Amino acid sequence: MNRKKVLFFDIDGTLMDSYEHKVPKSTIEALKRLKDNGHKVVISTGRGMFSIVQCGFSDIIKWDGYICNNGQMIYNENREVIYSKYIDKESAEKCMELCHKRNSPYVYSIDGTPYLWEFPDDNMNAAYTFFQDDIPQKRKYNGDNIVMFIIFGDENYDYSEYQKIDGIDVIPGRCRYADIVAKGFDKGNGIKYIKKYFDADETYSFGDSLNDIGMFKESSVGIAMGNANDEAKEAADYITDSVMDDGIFNACVHFKLI
Repeated sequence: MNRKKVLFFDIDGTLMDSYEHKVPKSTIEALKRLKDNGHKVVISTGRGMFSIVQCGFSDIIKWDGYICNNGQMIYNENREVIYSKYIDKESAEKCMELCHKRNSPYVYSIDGTPYLWEFPDDNMNAAYTFFQDDIPQKRKYNGDNIVMFIIFGDENYDYSEYQKIDGIDVIPGRCRYADIVAKGFDKGNGIKYIKKYFDADETYSFGDSLNDIGMFKESSVGIAMGNANDEAKEAADYITDSVMDDGIFNACVHFKLI
């Protein structure tokens, strides 16, 4: 009897190359073969569902699920919410107060849709170029439950004041931004949920950055891309080739998944 396998894929720097902003043909072929072999394929990203759809990642393949906002929003194959976790309102308001104090723009996500406070600066523009995404529309906060924040700063930006706020975790990204999520939540929480949802026997996760370490730890096999940062590589069980050097396809062959 075939064991049930679920594979999880980060987007930026994993499915999509962060420099050429392309999903390699070999990656699309690997995903098709995985599906043909009866495996489940799931996106696992810091992005919200709005961004996934707007940027066309939802159309790459018929995904079996989506872990969004670093594990705080989870969707089934039909993009229906099956789990959500919000940042405590007091913690969220303290984050916003600190951003206002620093005169720093930020993006906050409400049920998968991002909104902008104030106008973008150079750091936000650079981050959204990295995401290959449009800057969200501006909207005044009116007390909604917030899933996560994205805050912006240069490579030497000091996030320590944010890290002192109770109820949140700060996860620096790879290009002038950091994700702020509910305390104790990361992609690993999403992996746990999806494993039970599919009654999975084996799980494989592909990633390249700090916010992928949690899912590496929770997976049977954590696979770092060749272009991953050092921390992600150290946490992974296996290091494959870079995105544009067919890293996903080659790893799937190595583990006899395709």
